[in-house]
Amino acid sequence: MANTLKFGNGEWYGKKDTILAYNDENSNYKPLPFDFSRGSTPTGSKATTINKDGLIEEVGNNIPRIDYKDDSKGALLLEPSRTNSLVQSNQFDTTWINSNTTGTSGYLGLDGTNSAWLLTKTASSNANIRQNITFSGTHTFSVYLKKGTLTSVALRSTGGLDARVEINLIDGTTSGKLNTTSVKTELVGNDWWRCSLTFEATVNTAVRIYPDSITGTTAGNIYMQYAQLEDGSYATSYIPTSGSAVTRLADACNGSGNEQVINSTEGVLYAEIAALSDDLSFRRLTISDNSYSNTIDILLTNNSNEIRVLIRDGSSTTSQISHTVSSIVESNKIAFKYKSGNNSLWINGLNVGNTSDTFTLPSLTDLSFDRGDGANPFYGKVKDVRVYDNSMTDQELKSLTQ
Repeated sequence: MANTLKFGNGEWYGKKDTILAYNDENSNYKPLPFDFSRGSTPTGSKATTINKDGLIEEVGNNIPRIDYKDDSKGALLLEPSRTNSLVQSNQFDTTWINSNTTGTSGYLGLDGTNSAWLLTKTASSNANIRQNITFSGTHTFSVYLKKGTLTSVALRSTGGLDARVEINLIDGTTSGKLNTTSVKTELVGNDWWRCSLTFEATVNTAVRIYPDSITGTTAGNIYMQYAQLEDGSYATSYIPTSGSAVTRLADACNGSGNEQVINSTEGVLYAEIAALSDDLSFRRLTISDNSYSNTIDILLTNNSNEIRVLIRDGSSTTSQISHTVSSIVESNKIAFKYKSGNNSLWINGLNVGNTSDTFTLPSLTDLSFDRGDGANPFYGKVKDVRVYDNSMTDQELKSLTQ
């Protein structure tokens, strides 16, 4: 058994337009680069990630992002294209309008600089800061928030649909939800929370931040930073804006491997991955011949929290195994053993399915975060990927995925 292709697991080698997988058998290091891009244009687009110090950091055009928010080993972050429609995402004294509130800049923020704001309210109800913007459809409004003398906040969108939630900035609990699709609070360090509200807007005309609560009459303050309004069912990484909306283009990572390190007859495809959301879309990691006709595939499906593995042998599905996990948003360790007549799926130390289906595949040459032809790109966090050129015993598969 040989681990012929390795990617991640704390070993990250990335630069503009590429990130390396590798083979290091017999002390002979062989690079197996992925082609990487952020968008279809040569210049790509900038984006942000969480660095090793836990701070938000801007990453240049077409440079892969390693995100350290959840793990000191990091994970490759792959996201779809999104636009931050708020024209001033962290300049709260410009296009933002105060109603019985005052925004003051110069406070220590998430990026380690004095780029956060203090939002102070008077002793009156309905005190808020807002940005007027017209939009419709599924949107997510997010902002980083921290308790001050006040320990709660309300997020709200008004106009066609009144969507709102109140958030405790001590423990992240929520209350008073109205017309929300989902609400999420993430503790990101130093008492900062990223708070997001998803809703179905019907020609809404503003997003608002209320220190305390909507009806609260206690004077005081909270801290705020990095607001974002995006078209989508979950919050993605922060997109800075200053004077106009900004679009971060989609990440794409594909094309590693060759027929010397990928065995089309038998082997194991292993991945430790997490989705960005259980949004019922197809997201794939695939070994292929650069087509969708001949593939070995790990798939996050359009069924809630379902992981599926499959083999396509000449344009039709020859074998597949499906299993529902507790959460695809959390990292799962997945190993798919493929060998004609003896295929099995292991997840987090457990054998969750087997088939005796037979198959015959041509030479497989490509490992990509899509279905082999660019469709169904994988969006999520990638901690570790490996390709083994021989099948494994059950004990080996158990140990690999524990």
